[in-house]
Amino acid sequence: MAEHGGYRKPSQPAAVSGPGAHSQRTDGRPQMMDLPNAKYGEAANFQAIQQGAALGATPSPAGGGGSPSVTMPTPLSDPSAMPHEPVTAGADAGAGPGSDALGLPNQQFDVDV
Repeated sequence: MAEHGGYRKPSQPAAVSGPGAHSQRTDGRPQMMDLPNAKYGEAANFQAIQQGAALGATPSPAGGGGSPSVTMPTPLSDPSAMPHEPVTAGADAGAGPGSDALGLPNQQFDVDV
């Protein structure tokens, strides 16, 4: 009886399972659902629709798989890219055009307090 104890190396080891209860599923489809309170024939029709519904394919990248180029932020010590535009341009204070130059829709709210 003592010769059966200890570690036994499996002849066909399985792959390591991922996390989660359904990590080893291979059917590739979501679980079939039941239709509660179905009328006569509706449940069979519902099951047929679920079985025939094709899953969407995973979209592939359109233009290769390269990483996007990253531009570095402009340092604060660099000269202005628009030296003739005031800092307050687009604000309703100071020099330059106000917020009406931004072309935003009117966002006035009527609030009854």
